[in-house]
Amino acid sequence: MIQAVLDNYTEKAAEIAVQYTNGKESGYLTGARDIADIENQSMRVVYLWGVINHAYLTGTTPYIGGTAITDAYLNETMHKLWHYNGVYEDVDLSSYSEITPDDGDGGAETPDAGTPADNMRVGTESVTTGSASVTFEVNGSASPLDSANYVVSAWVISNTGYRQDIVDISGQTAAGFTANNIIAAGTLYYIATLIS
Repeated sequence: MIQAVLDNYTEKAAEIAVQYTNGKESGYLTGARDIADIENQSMRVVYLWGVINHAYLTGTTPYIGGTAITDAYLNETMHKLWHYNGVYEDVDLSSYSEITPDDGDGGAETPDAGTPADNMRVGTESVTTGSASVTFEVNGSASPLDSANYVVSAWVISNTGYRQDIVDISGQTAAGFTANNIIAAGTLYYIATLIS
């Protein structure tokens, strides 16, 4: 392979990667239905671009890192990347640079009056097997919610790395709750959110 060919591959690969990732961003901003597929394809495009971008020549032999590769490997990689060429070539993200903030109703954004709602507690607790009592705290001080009418999402990451997703919650009070059926010592993570 000669340097001019590799330079051409590198330039075109970067152009395709920019086009496709711009298309992905446009998909996020416009709420494209197939955004998960666009995201997966975008990861592939960036991987293929990375292969081309990290290739260099020693003499006429292409390398990536300290490993010699073949011209055919680079050609095949470029061929795979070329499949994405032009898919999003007309995407223009400049129209998104002028965003008028609002509160979702189309009018001007108006700040909330007063203080933010105090409707959630998030924290961690060291636990052993069995049950554990949780007392709500904010900045190290007890901080109960306004009522016991809240939902709790809780899970445990054991000291060995196992994740327990099903934790029974009982004894809910405004000040905290009890987590039951903990099967391994570790850290309990929780999010408690007032329902009303």
